[in-house]
Amino acid sequence: MGQDLFKITIRPRVGDAWPVAIEQRSGGDYFPLGVQGSLSLDLTSLREIALDRRAYGTMLGHALFRDGVLEVFVAALSRARERLHIRLAIEDLSMRHEIAWGRLCAPIDGEWRYLHLNQRLAAAQLIASRSTRVFPTLATRDLATLLVAASPINLASYRLQPFDAQGMIARVQSELRGRHITSLTSGSAEVPSLDAICRKLTERPYPLLHLICHGQFARDKSDTILYLEQDDGSGMTEPVTGTRLIERLSQVGNLPHLIFLESCESAAGDAGTAVTGLAQRLIEVLGVPVVIAMSDRVSMQSADQLAVMIYRHLRKHGTPDRALSEALAEINEQADALVPTLLTRREETTLFTPVGDIDLPIGTDPGSLRTILVAAFSAEEIEWLCAEVTTALRDAGRPLPISLEHIGGTSKDARVFRLVTEIDRYGALPFLITEMQQAKPGLL
Repeated sequence: MGQDLFKITIRPRVGDAWPVAIEQRSGGDYFPLGVQGSLSLDLTSLREIALDRRAYGTMLGHALFRDGVLEVFVAALSRARERLHIRLAIEDLSMRHEIAWGRLCAPIDGEWRYLHLNQRLAAAQLIASRSTRVFPTLATRDLATLLVAASPINLASYRLQPFDAQGMIARVQSELRGRHITSLTSGSAEVPSLDAICRKLTERPYPLLHLICHGQFARDKSDTILYLEQDDGSGMTEPVTGTRLIERLSQVGNLPHLIFLESCESAAGDAGTAVTGLAQRLIEVLGVPVVIAMSDRVSMQSADQLAVMIYRHLRKHGTPDRALSEALAEINEQADALVPTLLTRREETTLFTPVGDIDLPIGTDPGSLRTILVAAFSAEEIEWLCAEVTTALRDAGRPLPISLEHIGGTSKDARVFRLVTEIDRYGALPFLITEMQQAKPGLL
């Protein structure tokens, strides 16, 4: 059954106002509402109250949700079965960055409340893409993740504070347990450089890319800057512009379905020159389906909490805008709670449909695993498991000294016995269990 969707399109300015068009979908069926409104806003007055988030968001809400737009929104919210998915398509590029849309308030139960912090709603900015890339449907077994955390040793030279890169990666990784995870982290053998990111994305598909680093929108350059590391292992900083990142990623064959930019101002742009932010360009130019980024400066504490909670919720239902809405509940009283934003090229953002959690079972002994493998897996499926276990161990930095594919046996039972024995010998049974659960959810 499709999501309940409420799409608001803000057209380029005509005279003193911006035309507004409304579309609605319920249960997979579109209802042509024919509702036309207008956004009439005094930008000077809005700027004057920029320090008061609530007043700013309420003024913006009053300007957008009025007359026919107000009526259909209230009706759509009352009819939504679980939550109403809001899609905000801003065709006027200067307005996209002139306005702090994360502060937008909406009329909910007679009160003006932040749209992004209410769990009856799941909001995202809809970004048009000119890319012809096709992103195949994901299954839970496909959710390999590339985690990158860069805290170079000379950040002070850029007036930036170092942070615990390995600790932040570990907390995110704890919510992605059971997935194929590769980490590029400061202080480790795998450096968090642009070259290393591109190498990893070339070696195998990673549907999820999570990037933790300092960032800023440099208005003198009209570009985003991410502070990664040099590829030579020196630990020194390499400032990477958004333009350079886009150019390098454009050469990669398999791009992530979801990119999480845990970096300040990674969704910020320049209203004066209509230059769009890095997050928007990842969609516009490369066609990435979903990007989570920061529209302003954000504290490491807030970003860390947010990331952990997003993945905790995402693995339960596979819908990023819903996961963001639920995760924001953890930081909604913090000053930067309205900074995170989700952008997408899709009206429906569901990445995958979970088929059961993949927490590792406790006390699963080798004998039971042999019995299950023989009874429930064909010879071809066992070959696939061998390949997946080998890949997972290599990605975790624990490559096996033997080739599982070359372990034979006079029968299926004999081969399974030898396989499980060797995998257990190297302490890798959790990897085998994970692959078995992903291949046949609910079996263990």
